[in-house]
Amino acid sequence: VDNAPASDATQQLVQRMPGVRYLREAIPGLDFARNRALRESDSEIVAYVDDDAVVAEDWVASIAAVFDESLAIGVCTGKVDALTLSTEGARLFEASGGFGRGDQRLHLPPGAGARPPGLPKPLAAWAFSVGAGVSLAVRRRFALELGGFDEALDMGAVLPGGGDTDMLWRMLEAGHQVVYEPSVRAWHEHRADQQGAVPGEAVAGLDQ
Repeated sequence: VDNAPASDATQQLVQRMPGVRYLREAIPGLDFARNRALRESDSEIVAYVDDDAVVAEDWVASIAAVFDESLAIGVCTGKVDALTLSTEGARLFEASGGFGRGDQRLHLPPGAGARPPGLPKPLAAWAFSVGAGVSLAVRRRFALELGGFDEALDMGAVLPGGGDTDMLWRMLEAGHQVVYEPSVRAWHEHRADQQGAVPGEAVAGLDQ
């Protein structure tokens, strides 16, 4: 899904790739593009990766294996490391926490979708702890039942992020399970300068 592109360069590139379907979403905004993918896909699982990231060769297979474990799993996120640490911005972003969530699997909520005692609402802290939209997959039916991604989020300077975290905690609120699986690997090209690399900017810059 090409979101409000300024040229047809991506379309020309993708058209040379067998088995890939190109869609142009005219309305600017990351969550408009995410929801277009939900509507257009006929697959049970829809997986997203940002345009400034690359994924491991077994990324799709690793995601599928997680969802095959249980029909109650609504979201799978994966481990995201820095593509390079050659710039000051990338090093600062990683030092501030980056996108990495460690090498241990996290499964929320535990059990058959029951919320543990004391789990806070709106669950944003828990949701942020299990990954980011740079490498994220959803069970399509569950996401559509929740109304898709919130298109008021991820809209530039005013609300530059949050659509991924919002979907994670709404999945938890609806009783679905969220899994962070470190074997689902991706690498993100962090910003080269310091903008967006300090701790206060990390959440707002999730999808940039």
